[in-house]
Amino acid sequence: ELIYDLLVETSESIKMQAKFLAPFLAAVVGSLALIIVKALFEMSIKLTAVMKAFQMDVGADDFFSTLFNFAQITPPTVFQLLVGFYMVETVVLLSILDSGVENGFDNVSRDYSIAKNLLFAIIVYIVVTVIGTYALGNLVTKGAGI
Repeated sequence: ELIYDLLVETSESIKMQAKFLAPFLAAVVGSLALIIVKALFEMSIKLTAVMKAFQMDVGADDFFSTLFNFAQITPPTVFQLLVGFYMVETVVLLSILDSGVENGFDNVSRDYSIAKNLLFAIIVYIVVTVIGTYALGNLVTKGAGI
């Protein structure tokens, strides 16, 4: 009973990390990567237009295509996929750890803990990604004057 009382705080911290913190941080990272690529793209378009407006279009397209080579950047969708895999892996490992602390070597409770935490984490990840991408995307489009 004493050992259980000592580990309750640790177990609750692990649950909170698995259900909320890991998917929240992964979603924020994925959203920021998407917004950074979008901002760089908008910036290259605007700078090309400025250079053409001042009759400095000699090599303007070459300059910005080499400065921001979007053909060699990892697409944001692939980055979201990689961050999503990382989030799933983190949640599974934290769920296994939490189940081991609470229940020992019980495979059924381990699988139940993984399923419950993963479902909640995926929902949090999707919601935060959609809200973050929409909110930050509006900032980029308003900042670019589109």
